[in-house]
Amino acid sequence: GANSDGADGICAIKRNGGLTIAQDPSGSAYPVMPQAAIDTEKIDTILCVDELAIVLQQIDLDIKTKGSHNADRQTKNPHS
Repeated sequence: GANSDGADGICAIKRNGGLTIAQDPSGSAYPVMPQAAIDTEKIDTILCVDELAIVLQQIDLDIKTKGSHNADRQTKNPHS
């Protein structure tokens, strides 16, 4: 989000045990946005947009078939 909205959201997600993913700023139309999230030092993984799509699909499938606890494992190593 604009301003500190995205970074604030990242901090809230981590406080509640969630998984955080940021887009690689070099491939972003607005690199300041993902960079603000990365600067919080609370991002679990940084991916290019193509990898983001694949990982989000994998997380969705994991949640539907195995439960949410497997999503964290897959996202931290999306190439496994």
